[in-house]
Amino acid sequence: MTGLVSVVYTVLKPRVEYVESRFAEYLLKSKAFQDEYYRWGTGIVDDLWSTRYDRFASIRIPLPDLATQRRIADRLDRETGEIDSSVKELDEYVGLLEKRKRSLYSGLFAKPETCKNVSLGMISSILLGKMLDQGKNYGEQTPYLRNTNVRPEGVVDFNDLKEMRMTEGERVKLDLRKNDILMCEGGDAGRCAFLREDAPGVSFQKALLRIRVNNRIALPEYVFHALREAHFSGRIALDYSVSTIPHFTAEKAEKLKIYLPDLERQKEIVLAINRYLDFSRSIITECTALKELLLKRRQVLITDMVTGKVEV
Repeated sequence: MTGLVSVVYTVLKPRVEYVESRFAEYLLKSKAFQDEYYRWGTGIVDDLWSTRYDRFASIRIPLPDLATQRRIADRLDRETGEIDSSVKELDEYVGLLEKRKRSLYSGLFAKPETCKNVSLGMISSILLGKMLDQGKNYGEQTPYLRNTNVRPEGVVDFNDLKEMRMTEGERVKLDLRKNDILMCEGGDAGRCAFLREDAPGVSFQKALLRIRVNNRIALPEYVFHALREAHFSGRIALDYSVSTIPHFTAEKAEKLKIYLPDLERQKEIVLAINRYLDFSRSIITECTALKELLLKRRQVLITDMVTGKVEV
């Protein structure tokens, strides 16, 4: 393969009389080498850290004879290959759980003949958050939610909140309460999360829509799941306004149609979805923990073998 690299890269070509290329690859991937590489680097903070070639070339590495290097590489090929295969199977299983979830949503929200579609604006109030630079010299610093706080899992992440100035009137108008739905107006437009508790003192910016359901007409959690189905199925994407990034405006959200069965059926649908989500969440947690153990084992195995801690 031919090509060009930028000046931030250093290209190394192993001298075959000294180094087995597969051994060199594993060595460079080892935690021991990565720590040493970092130690020889310079910079101000981690993301501005670099190890230039003149310092990189001073790093001393363990280098057994070629026959031993090949044996180590052969064994690592075999054992890391088995680990990689297990990790792939775990990822595929999690992917199947996601497909099953979307299939469940599709089936539960298939419109019955006896049920009417209603627009979201008929059963809820929809409000866009505050523009960051609007009135920036007035009011008190207030933590706010943005797109990244609306997680794909349908929950709100209250970590790493930014702040902007808001007047008392704005904070009252843009408050967040239990059973509110937050929807991304831009970016992954239509992605939404459900608030299960009040969020006193926290507001939201213009990238988000707050959907507050009239609970005398519909269960807020049912509407949340109906909106997730509209997002999963691509119905929301059909109504995007596109400039540089997709947008799903408050006006479009008000016109979005969802089917609304009686309250008992709404409760049944919410219960069925939550049962599956609880089940899949526990399985995914176990898969994630096992994957982390496998990857840690992979890293330890590579480091121990290339540094001679494990006899080959």
